[in-house]
Amino acid sequence: MNSTICLDFDDFEDRYDRNGVNFLFYWKSKFPSFKVNIFAIPGRCSKNMLELVNKHRDFIELCVHGWRHDDNFECLKWDTFAANNYLSRAEAMGFSKIFRAPGWQITYPQPYNENPDPTKPVNSEPHLIYNVLMERGYICADQHYNRERRPQGLRVYCTCNSLQVHGHVEDINVSDPKGRNGMRQIEEEWEPIWDQNTEFKFISELTESELQCTN
Repeated sequence: MNSTICLDFDDFEDRYDRNGVNFLFYWKSKFPSFKVNIFAIPGRCSKNMLELVNKHRDFIELCVHGWRHDDNFECLKWDTFAANNYLSRAEAMGFSKIFRAPGWQITYPQPYNENPDPTKPVNSEPHLIYNVLMERGYICADQHYNRERRPQGLRVYCTCNSLQVHGHVEDINVSDPKGRNGMRQIEEEWEPIWDQNTEFKFISELTESELQCTN
């Protein structure tokens, strides 16, 4: 069991079965030092939900997960104007400058198990989203296989980070037990991954050396 972890969950929104607030408050009550990084979908979060979350920013870091997440290729369709517009709106809603693209689809081509529809346009330049994030001072949550595609100087919360524990608010129904990382699944099916002695970190608390690829 790691003594220090950076715990994050994707796909938070208003829907009762897609926010996991019951688990967040249960874990906080059981583990007083509990902190979590929530990658929420801004276009699917109401003002009331954001007001609730913002009351608990002592243990919830609110991170940007696309805008609507209608599919996994949302960010590949953005131009520079759209990317800056969505990020500005998310910041005004109280989101931290931490970003993960829906489905991890932030650049192209990449070795992923899905392919964008070839009949649909993608943005003008494979590094477009990376460049916008770097210009705006964001930390980018990204897959390690994109290491060589990222621009120099981008701060990255990479999947190779030894502190990272990644999951989803909803159940993930795959055959690999390690991939079944929904909040309920972690609570009911996993071996314990934290305890009373665990130190939890926000992504924003990671040091510059921790925001680099390790191999």
